[in-house]
Amino acid sequence: MKWGVENIKAIMAFIVVFLSFIYFFTVTFFNVTADPQVIIAIVAAMSNVLQYYFGASQGSTKKDELISALSSPSPATTNTGDINITQTKPNEIDH
Repeated sequence: MKWGVENIKAIMAFIVVFLSFIYFFTVTFFNVTADPQVIIAIVAAMSNVLQYYFGASQGSTKKDELISALSSPSPATTNTGDINITQTKPNEIDH
């Protein structure tokens, strides 16, 4: 059950793409009239899937890694793609 919960976004994206291909296959190879509104909805759904996996989500993931590296209290080194960040604690001065 844990596998399904962790991968629900990928599973839903696969379902959208799979059903879209089934619709286009049915319209193409059988004597079925395509509804323009359904085609628009399918193209919109597929573009949302593509945007999620190849668009803003990638930048958001890098941003989240960067924020967690900067807010970490212990020394940390993070590789966020093009940016390497090393954070250390400031030196404490004894009085």
